[in-house]
Amino acid sequence: MSTFLNLNRSLNRSLNLSMISSLVNFTLMLVFFLTQVELNHRVKLSEPRLQESASEILLRPDSGLVRALSFGHLPSVIDSTWIQAMAGDASIPGKDRAGRSQFDYDLDLMTDLDPALFQAYVGGAQFLSVVRDEPVAAKNLLIKGTQFVREKLPELGSGFRDRYWSRSWELWMTLGYVELFELGDMPQAALAFTAASQESGAPAFLIHLGKRLNTVDGQYDVGVRLIEFMTRSAAARQNEKKVAELELKKRNLVIGQYLYKINQEYGSYLKQRRTYSKKSPAQSWGKFLVETSRSEQDPWGGVLSVNSEGEIVSTTPHEIVFKLK
Repeated sequence: MSTFLNLNRSLNRSLNLSMISSLVNFTLMLVFFLTQVELNHRVKLSEPRLQESASEILLRPDSGLVRALSFGHLPSVIDSTWIQAMAGDASIPGKDRAGRSQFDYDLDLMTDLDPALFQAYVGGAQFLSVVRDEPVAAKNLLIKGTQFVREKLPELGSGFRDRYWSRSWELWMTLGYVELFELGDMPQAALAFTAASQESGAPAFLIHLGKRLNTVDGQYDVGVRLIEFMTRSAAARQNEKKVAELELKKRNLVIGQYLYKINQEYGSYLKQRRTYSKKSPAQSWGKFLVETSRSEQDPWGGVLSVNSEGEIVSTTPHEIVFKLK
């Protein structure tokens, strides 16, 4: 009888172990199956279809559902999403009605699943702007990263920041690059570069750049130097068309800087002498020209005058560059 009971207990333990093993295997198979279904679904969706609109092709899974279906394997899901996104074909129909691509959605999902994933913001934004030509998506992703730094990163402690976010200044520096070179917005780029210079560990060149960009005049100077650098690079590649475009852009920028400076000087003159009157702007302008010994013509031969808003304008044609006025 004792032998039978021992045998029965042994058999029960074996059955329990077998059931546990089966349950584990079933769970792993379920995770594998769900992952495979998701991947197959994405592959099918990524195949170009002539009769489908972009909005039907793109996929943005719910982050909460993905987290639940990961069964504790969230890091693996994030890694696979990153690999798949980086390996995506840039020729696949790119954007839905909201102007967003699958790669954009994948990066948004990744940073929802793991908001502290530094490289997803910086590396993802660089890929979006440079390779995929999606500067607006890159900007939005970087802004999402800056919000994490400001609102959530302090809660994780200095140790976590030192280990994973010691180069947080790269976030704002990349945003500045996107704003300036991809979106042509110097004022916004200046804000981003200035924020980068204020981050811990920022390199010396960023600190100097941040100081220069604190003023509009400094923004013009930086813009002119950047265009000169780009012109030399284009000339070295013997790209005459690009050189001509950049030289015209520099001319427009220099004219804009001249008008900005003379408006600043005129504003200071009026403030000191209190001679300005909305009813007689021409009289105040005439006094300014006489007392400062200035010519009524700009360096390009255009005629300077004061418009109805009290702003000095010129007949020299020019366009706004880098959104600097």
